[in-house]
Amino acid sequence: MKKKKIIFSSSGGIPAMKFIVELFEQFGHEDITQIAAQIAAGCYKSRVTVTAHLYDGVLKLQGNTAKNVKSLSDTVLLQGDNLSVGNSTLCII
Repeated sequence: MKKKKIIFSSSGGIPAMKFIVELFEQFGHEDITQIAAQIAAGCYKSRVTVTAHLYDGVLKLQGNTAKNVKSLSDTVLLQGDNLSVGNSTLCII
């Protein structure tokens, strides 16, 4: 299947900027690739989830979108509908 693209340019003017600002506000951050991944997951009617598997003492985390498990330097960023934190403990439901 061919990937679809939406291109925003300065020629889009105020309507394009309003649309982008609304996306950032609704999704809570300014990572447009993460927003696109969440929209794609929504189109497939799937939750944005993270799964954990233990292999020979090594915990492996996987997400169902390209962007909901990210590694930046020495930090792992996780985003998913099935994640919560309680008493300093990460819970994957």
